[in-house]
Amino acid sequence: MEKWQSTILQSKLFRGFTESELERFLSKASANREQYQKGQIVANEETPCTHIGIVVSGVIDVQKTYPSGKFITINHLREGELFGEVIVFSDRKTFPATLIAQTESEVYFLKKEEIMQLNQEFPLLMENFVQILSQKILNLNQRVKSLSYHTLRQRIVDYILEIYKIQSTLMFQLPVSRKQMAERLGTPRPSLSRELAKMKDEGLIDYEKNSFKILDLEQLETIFFE
Repeated sequence: MEKWQSTILQSKLFRGFTESELERFLSKASANREQYQKGQIVANEETPCTHIGIVVSGVIDVQKTYPSGKFITINHLREGELFGEVIVFSDRKTFPATLIAQTESEVYFLKKEEIMQLNQEFPLLMENFVQILSQKILNLNQRVKSLSYHTLRQRIVDYILEIYKIQSTLMFQLPVSRKQMAERLGTPRPSLSRELAKMKDEGLIDYEKNSFKILDLEQLETIFFE
């Protein structure tokens, strides 16, 4: 199996597929792979979305551009991650943001029609697809909940406690960079760094780069009621 096929096999869309099942699927799908140089546009905002994309190599940035020319990076898509899976089946069917290659990248594109046509022969494909959409909804609900808090400290605590619940330990590694954490919490990175430093000085948390430790769990939880 070629490297790009191995990457696709590891994607959530093909979770549970054997190598032979994937090869059989690829032989029936008239999908194609596209290569992009660093800085090249993969898809522009408001252009039609007719395919689901799987990042085979490299990193694809999802950026929202404003009339002033400024932009924010909403997400970074890495090997095995998908894009367009929500949009392609929606009424809108256009990209809400611009996708741009952060590095030299390769993307495997799969038509919406082929997902529907091959669903009968590969029922696990649709099961995986529904799971992906369900997780997207859960993640969106979590983000809306986080942004509904009145203060940045409350949003930080909410994020930290979510990781604590998932990893079941007071000491953990943040799964994202500071920049990505700031973007997720809807705040500038310097503001995030200042608030984290204050929380460290107050003895609520301790950290070194991405290694975090909750020092006072009970006090952290009371922040939601301030």
